[in-house]
Amino acid sequence: MRGAKEKILHEIDSSSTEISFPLFNGVVQQVRNAAMQDFDAKKMGDNDASKGQRERLESDLNVLNGALSGIVDSYSRAVQSYTDSMQKSINDNEYFSQTDFMKIHQATKTETMHQFQTQPGDNEFKWAIQRKIEASIEQKFHTFEPTNAAKRQDFIQRANAHSEAVVGELKASFENKVRSGIGKSYLSDDDFFGLFSNSKQSTLQEFAARKMGNDELANQAYQSFREKLERDIDSLQITLKQVNEANKPPPKEHKKSGWVKFRDGVISAVTRVGVSYSSGGLDVNVNNG
Repeated sequence: MRGAKEKILHEIDSSSTEISFPLFNGVVQQVRNAAMQDFDAKKMGDNDASKGQRERLESDLNVLNGALSGIVDSYSRAVQSYTDSMQKSINDNEYFSQTDFMKIHQATKTETMHQFQTQPGDNEFKWAIQRKIEASIEQKFHTFEPTNAAKRQDFIQRANAHSEAVVGELKASFENKVRSGIGKSYLSDDDFFGLFSNSKQSTLQEFAARKMGNDELANQAYQSFREKLERDIDSLQITLKQVNEANKPPPKEHKKSGWVKFRDGVISAVTRVGVSYSSGGLDVNVNNG
């Protein structure tokens, strides 16, 4: 019996495929046949003692087969439990960072192994099958990685498209807000830059409030497009300053005093009428031009 069990354990260790009932049914059948042939070759006649020993050997082999079948069943349920749990985690989340994905994998694997270890069964078979479960779980984990990577890429595209649309909307909103603040009045430099700065800060705060989330990729998209929004806002400063300058009133004309008016009148008259002195007296020339 010990030899039969060791043969089965060796087959488990050397198997490069997943454990399955068809695989080990064949192994068990080979071990059974070999054990019975070995017994028949060594038995001492066909007496009742030999028949009893043969029946006990068959019974022991059946018990061994049952123990192995139970362990293989536990293996299948353990691998399926890990697969179902990981699939649910992926379905229930937008995506995982590489660090979080590994944590989910390790936590699910630990829980799966704990469930398997608490199952009844032959300890030697359990130890051999446990190593196979761990190897199968690692293989399953690698099949989930492309799915998570695809979900990450999809989220990046959606986060970028969302952020780009919000940037365009808020840039236009900012410009309208400043133009409305200026209106038809003229703002001093201090008032203009105060309006510009306050409007910029409120726009950036609104952009922060509308980002897609507070996770790794959402924050990356937010930071990248926040910088773009800030550049776009700053690029409007010259245009909006010109809008304000267009409202600047012309300089006021000073009112002339009575004396200045009299002086300007005399100067104007002298300019129109030429006056000169000569030895013969005062010459007056009228300029008709």
